[in-house]
Amino acid sequence: MSRPQEEFREFVKIRVATLHRNAYLLCGDWHLANDLVQEALSKTFRNWQRVQRADSPDAYILINESSRYWRARRNLAPYLDAGEHEAVTPDATDEIVYRAGPLQALLSLPARQRATGVLCA
Repeated sequence: MSRPQEEFREFVKIRVATLHRNAYLLCGDWHLANDLVQEALSKTFRNWQRVQRADSPDAYILINESSRYWRARRNLAPYLDAGEHEAVTPDATDEIVYRAGPLQALLSLPARQRATGVLCA
């Protein structure tokens, strides 16, 4: 395995849980968050050297991928209407991530403000 591949693999091992959590906080849906992270990591691997130079690789990865996702679906009805998102199926990570009040407040923000809040916290 080449040096860049090893570096990428180590990055993924260390950061994947945080990427999933942040992606969830950006979109409010675990399944979509998994899709965003998967797609973001596949694109990150192809551009690994450029991503490594970013000040905040996590933010670079997720903001770029979530922006692509929302741009591609711009003509659809807004995904996150504060009162109409799907209920999340509880799992073990809910203790860490899901806090009803703050999460609802976060999901009610416009996408850019939500991204700023999630990635700067």
